[in-house]
Amino acid sequence: MGPFLLNAVRWLARGQTGKVGVNTNLKDLCPLLSEHGLQCSLEPHLNSYLCVYCCKAYSDKEAKQLQEFVAEGGGLLIGEPWPLPLGWLPW
Repeated sequence: MGPFLLNAVRWLARGQTGKVGVNTNLKDLCPLLSEHGLQCSLEPHLNSYLCVYCCKAYSDKEAKQLQEFVAEGGGLLIGEPWPLPLGWLPW
């Protein structure tokens, strides 16, 4: 799952040099990104200086801010904090 997440975050960053923000609900993701050369920080909320924001879920009051972030070129990764079993892939 690690290579998939790394590729997804790199694709979302599209060559931007800013930090990847990881919501505190996904704290285990930050070390993985840092080990592979991505600047990463734990963030309780979205900040405009990030190039990618990774979160588990969001509320209605965060939706507008996330929409603006993506519309202005930011990358957004929404996922769950648990690892998927290896046999879940259809191929």
